[in-house]
Amino acid sequence: MDHFSLIHWFWLLPLGWSVLYLGSPGFLGTQASNRLRKLLRASLDSRRYTQLHDLDLSVGGIVQRFDHLVFSRSGIHVIDALYLPGEIKGKRVQAWWQRKRWGRKFRFDNPVHENQLRLQALQQALDLPPTSFLPCVAISGYRTLDTDAKDIVIDVQKVPGKILSQSRHLLSAEDLDAAVLRIQQLCIHAPLLPRTRRWKLL
Repeated sequence: MDHFSLIHWFWLLPLGWSVLYLGSPGFLGTQASNRLRKLLRASLDSRRYTQLHDLDLSVGGIVQRFDHLVFSRSGIHVIDALYLPGEIKGKRVQAWWQRKRWGRKFRFDNPVHENQLRLQALQQALDLPPTSFLPCVAISGYRTLDTDAKDIVIDVQKVPGKILSQSRHLLSAEDLDAAVLRIQQLCIHAPLLPRTRRWKLL
């Protein structure tokens, strides 16, 4: 192989790595989370909802990853965003769910259980009533979804509507202010919070 051929192949290597990365589950999962973030920001009134995204919180000495937290008088939404291509099947009580794609079957941790663990950790950290925390697993990329947990596991596009449908006040303005402040204290990398919150004006 001559010198010019080698240069040609070296030129193609970065392109090949880029294609592999853009098709990787990690990148696609990030894309799902970014898509949800845009939907939430476009749909939710910042005077009524405080949104925090991509948080690493130290809870009970363990660092927990939270994709999205949405705070309002109607509760605290704990949202996981997942990219799950193919046919998804699983029951609320099962430890593992199944994903089928291109004739192959894969199993993965029950996302409802994973979400519940994060929710419980947050509840412990904030010391608020259990009814104040609302679970949600937002998925994208799937072809079919067969589960008995569709009250929690929903399409990414439907998440803003799910949040907006919660109208009953579960928390006071003081509780919300204290909760957001506590989250900032627990955050490994402090999130940028709104300068003012207007819970008391609602």
